[in-house]
Amino acid sequence: MSDKRLMIRVYGDSLGMPRAASDVRFDQTYAELFCAWLRTVRPNAQVHLYNRSQGGASIRKLFDEYQMDSIYFGKPGGDILVLQLGIVDCAPRPIPGWLKLLIGHLPSPFRTPIVKLLHQFRPNLLRMGCRWRTTSRGAFTRLLKKWLQRASADFTRIHVVSVMPTTPEIEAHSPGLSESAESCNCDIQEAIRATGAANIQFIDAHRIAAQNPAQFIDASDGHHLTAEGHRLLGELLIQNEKRFLSP
Repeated sequence: MSDKRLMIRVYGDSLGMPRAASDVRFDQTYAELFCAWLRTVRPNAQVHLYNRSQGGASIRKLFDEYQMDSIYFGKPGGDILVLQLGIVDCAPRPIPGWLKLLIGHLPSPFRTPIVKLLHQFRPNLLRMGCRWRTTSRGAFTRLLKKWLQRASADFTRIHVVSVMPTTPEIEAHSPGLSESAESCNCDIQEAIRATGAANIQFIDAHRIAAQNPAQFIDASDGHHLTAEGHRLLGELLIQNEKRFLSP
């Protein structure tokens, strides 16, 4: 990119989006906070943000979106790439995806009671070992390696955000969620190490947020970020980015 232009591309799940239910405006999201800071430290550059975050997006869907976008952006793909993903892939679910899809197509008189029962007995089913992931650990790691290998040649630097922790209340309702998040973070770090590119940084927001989840994670669902959670991610992105800035 030109010295007069600096482009940020963000690919993430719903955590990267504003959320009215959590009182998080679009200008309070971590991507916008990071972009605003860059505009202050690069006053002579035009800083552009492309936030491609979307709800319920697995790594496969996000990678497909990235590849499609890259056709239009060309090479180099941008200056800064931010990846925030994993929870959709690793979260334990009491039924496999194909069965959930089948239930979703049932008439309402049949679908509604089934959904209520699954919600009620979710903790029991998960404790019994009825656990399915959207993406297996092996498939997730392989796909992330592939993504980082391609992106490391197209971007000046890449920031990969850890999967965030959940709250104790949601862990009780979805046993194994915390363990899955931690294992996913190990897989993310393994993919970064395997890539061996010096321009990729891991942002361990999980470690900090886990010390006080109620401050950073919305208590209503134990997943989405509060405004303070977005500020945390924004600040960690800024700290990482400072390593690349010239004195």
